[in-house]
Amino acid sequence: FSFGFLIFAAWAGFLSVVSFVFPWFRTMLPSMNLLTRSYGHNHLANILVFVAPLIVVLFEKTHRPLNILVASCFLLLLVSTGARGAWVMVGLCVAAYGILHKQTKGTRLIYLFISTLFVAAVLVPFVTKRAPEPPVFSKLFVRPYSIQGRLEYWRQALVAIREKPFFGSGPGTFSLVSKRLQKTPQSSSWFAHSQPLEIAAEMGLIGFTAFLWFVVSYARIVLRALHKKHLSTEPWTASLFWGIVLIFIYSLFEFVFSHFILWLLSWAAIGAVLARVVPE
Repeated sequence: FSFGFLIFAAWAGFLSVVSFVFPWFRTMLPSMNLLTRSYGHNHLANILVFVAPLIVVLFEKTHRPLNILVASCFLLLLVSTGARGAWVMVGLCVAAYGILHKQTKGTRLIYLFISTLFVAAVLVPFVTKRAPEPPVFSKLFVRPYSIQGRLEYWRQALVAIREKPFFGSGPGTFSLVSKRLQKTPQSSSWFAHSQPLEIAAEMGLIGFTAFLWFVVSYARIVLRALHKKHLSTEPWTASLFWGIVLIFIYSLFEFVFSHFILWLLSWAAIGAVLARVVPE
């Protein structure tokens, strides 16, 4: 499954490049997709965050030229998305791997250097407002933060939860709630930019409790298996699990699972990891 997932991510990255080089290709895509820039950045970042631990394992397993090329393409694609939240997630993932796993001093320095670059890139707007040349760099590094917008969407979700705490407003209705609760024109959104808040606003505390029960139960099973060494010893399984953890953390402040394909991939990955748990 992990190898197939990497192939899927590679194809998605290739098609994203095609859509950038050939604008006519974008006309064939739906307005909401994972290949082109929309809502400030390219949502290919969702897939790249998901596969980040697998890329690290691929690079760590053997430093063959092909693996180094794959890791380099991954980093270039990630930077090109302009998704600063994804940069932080991958930077923390790489830093954690460099600190917690045994490897050569040179490899550890590479990991820490990459993670530092990602964090530094996120902080660029704090340092300068000057747009660098060429203009494409300004879109990646100096564009304004979207913190205020997210805070407004989260406020709207919290108000919606307070209004209908038990059953919510109904699945897929956040956009209507957002338009009704917006303080100023053009401050509404289709999504709450936080999966837990969106679930609670649309399905109430009952739906949120069910979702939380599932997340906690799954994490408990896998973490217990990791602790007791009842999980498959191959590195791909543990990395796939940490990829699921990363994408769920990313969904705390991004509308990751509003793309249905991410739900499907998550369910498939969860099943693949649970299938590798050795019975006690």
